[in-house]
Amino acid sequence: MKKAFCTLMLIFSINSLSYSQIINESIPVFAEKLFTLNKSSAENNLVSRGFDILPRETLLQFGYDKDSLQNLIVGFGDYKISCKIQTNNTGRYIQKVTIGGVRYLNAKYMINEYQTEGYILDEEKSTRNELVFIKRTEKYIYVAFVAFMVNPNMCMANAEFRRATKK
Repeated sequence: MKKAFCTLMLIFSINSLSYSQIINESIPVFAEKLFTLNKSSAENNLVSRGFDILPRETLLQFGYDKDSLQNLIVGFGDYKISCKIQTNNTGRYIQKVTIGGVRYLNAKYMINEYQTEGYILDEEKSTRNELVFIKRTEKYIYVAFVAFMVNPNMCMANAEFRRATKK
């Protein structure tokens, strides 16, 4: 009986892990990694991390037009985290990454995650419900627009990342 229970628990654990979305790094680092990929590599990256890519028909039902679907990848994870990647017309460069449904213990943990990765809070451009973070590297400027909602149990955030080349 004990052996059967252990076998069932092992199968359940493997099954759970195989369908879990895997984001080992912080959300800002995850978004920055996606910017280095092209459209097909980004889609493969999401699938390998456990995201389900939404089919074209589903996106049409959500109100996207046919023209925008060529430049769009939308994935949902089983932890209710979504990732939307928008590319340029050729699909060679990623223009925008939106990661939604990320849960934090509170807003301080969320802010700390961005600041730990080198993002600076732009208090002048931030509002009560949306924070603007900026990170400057040698080659790029990353901007993260983080809309969040706080309740007594958690903080939920949706972040839109954009990248610009330094001149």
